[in-house]
Amino acid sequence: MTADLTGHLTLSAILHEEEMYDPVFASLWRNEQFRRAFRDRILSLAGTRFEANEMSEYIDAYIEETLPLLRPTWERFYGPDSGCEEEFLAIMESHRAFFAHRREAVEAWEFGV
Repeated sequence: MTADLTGHLTLSAILHEEEMYDPVFASLWRNEQFRRAFRDRILSLAGTRFEANEMSEYIDAYIEETLPLLRPTWERFYGPDSGCEEEFLAIMESHRAFFAHRREAVEAWEFGV
């Protein structure tokens, strides 16, 4: 999985990137019990409420409902060749990839501090 598909507010950004750094979360992350509980909770959510196939169906329904409403607005404000639709669909695919690959990304977390 490439970084562009997981470029959401990731653990790495929150722990290491200056503009995203969260000192409270970084402090909690130093505790092994917290790290394991956090990982287990994310994996639990990934397998139940936010299961990849269900999220993919939700994203499809969102695109189907939203795209016809967005097209006239994009054309009105940005013109017929704005690239807005392609950008929107790329973002939706990024979200789909996030849900599809989240489990393997979480399982690969390094638990070193």
